[in-house]
Amino acid sequence: MIYPRLKVARNLLRDDGVILISIDDVEQPNLRFVANEVFGEENFVAVLVWDRNRKNDAKYFSVGHEYMLVYFKNKSLLAEQKVIFRGQKEAWRS
Repeated sequence: MIYPRLKVARNLLRDDGVILISIDDVEQPNLRFVANEVFGEENFVAVLVWDRNRKNDAKYFSVGHEYMLVYFKNKSLLAEQKVIFRGQKEAWRS
């Protein structure tokens, strides 16, 4: 069900585009498999953990989070263009 949607999303992205896909921990491995097929494993960037809420009423472990898979449409193009998604940290001063 997700495969055709990811194909459409990939086709709609610009060549320097990035996609973040939110998913729960149960389906994360399946989504990663499909996304690797659609976007290419070489365009995988990261898995981010997003804290959905601050209320944590889980009995044993925190389950108040989701995963976001991050893929570039064309990672090599972004590297070629020297695109940086995070800047250098400023020096800390006391």
